[in-house]
Amino acid sequence: YTKAYSLKEDYAEPIYNLTAILKGYEFSTPSKELQILLSKILLKKSLFRPSDLVKSALSLIKLDPEIQLALRNQTSDFSKETFLTFAGTIQQNVLLMNLLATTPIISIELEDLLIRLRNMFIGFASNDIFFEELFQLQTALAKQCFINGYCYGELSIERDKVLDLSSIVDSLIVSGDIPNKCLIMSLLCFKPLTSFSWSTELGDTHELKELYRTQVIEPAAEKKIKKSIQSVGSIFDPVSIRVGEQYENFCYPRWLGLRQNPRPHTVAEFVMLANLKTNTSVMSKESEPKILIAGCGTGRQAIETKTTFKGSQVTAIDISLNSLAYAKRKTNLYAVDGIEYFHLDLLNVHKLKHKFHVIECVGVLHHLNDPIDGFKRLAVVLQSGGLMKIGLYSSFGRQDIFKTRDEISQITRPVTANV
Repeated sequence: YTKAYSLKEDYAEPIYNLTAILKGYEFSTPSKELQILLSKILLKKSLFRPSDLVKSALSLIKLDPEIQLALRNQTSDFSKETFLTFAGTIQQNVLLMNLLATTPIISIELEDLLIRLRNMFIGFASNDIFFEELFQLQTALAKQCFINGYCYGELSIERDKVLDLSSIVDSLIVSGDIPNKCLIMSLLCFKPLTSFSWSTELGDTHELKELYRTQVIEPAAEKKIKKSIQSVGSIFDPVSIRVGEQYENFCYPRWLGLRQNPRPHTVAEFVMLANLKTNTSVMSKESEPKILIAGCGTGRQAIETKTTFKGSQVTAIDISLNSLAYAKRKTNLYAVDGIEYFHLDLLNVHKLKHKFHVIECVGVLHHLNDPIDGFKRLAVVLQSGGLMKIGLYSSFGRQDIFKTRDEISQITRPVTANV
């Protein structure tokens, strides 16, 4: 695959297949060549999910001698010159820069390093010290914090600095002055642009153009899109309401890449390729299969499914209007036709008054008060001889989460959102 890619970098199949092979793979020896290759591949966002590549990419990054030195350096009292050298080394890792701007980083060691960098940038900024040479790193870090939902804990002293610096930016804009771009970026490592009163006054400047688009223009577009999404039935179930509120408050995932199959196939062909033990006679007659995505979230699954199955007509439902608006905007961005989005509780799926040849329900049923009841309701709208794909949380897959919850429960001091 790497040979095929080197011969023709816009050839889709080698990238599609290589990223599938690398999913979950961890390298054991460093390789600058592979780092360069993965850096280029990360730019092909319509052929794979960046999260599929993150584990293998991070393993390469952590094998890099310069990054290993940075991870071992626990210095907290940097001078301007020593910090410039320290952070400059990190910025030189192109794969890490691309990864930061693309998908959440799932490495405790690197997460700790990023938190320290964020702390030092805001600390220097509060002393009116800025690093133009490190603007690329600051920008990548700000993108990472936006992508991961600002999940890093904050110290009270950091929150105070953010408030103080935000006031300084406000004063500068009021007086007609242009705030330092590094100052702005230091703040955007803690909060999105839309949380600052001066965000719209800042304008679409060249240095902030991409962040302004993703954090101001696109959310504004989604607010308009929400008005065009049809609601079917009402949501009364208490659990559904609570889950919906969670995703209304935090639209997740804000994905930046998806896996579009370069060779779409029919449902009957998929059944044969996957060696499913089922009768394909029903599917072989359907040139335009009706597919339901029950709980589509922010739309990546709906788009991937639509572009995987030839002639498919996709209906995607979710209980979060914010998620649906994000999904519809992304669908328009990728110019994908044949997907209808509805604001609808899975428990009311019968109100669509349709039967479907394929139903996909991944990461949804276990959120219901009665998962079996939800499954039965889906079965009612499945065509005879149709296929249903179900994805559930498992106790095995969530062992680390259970362990973390247990450890948190042992903490004697109060746990807050900032711990």
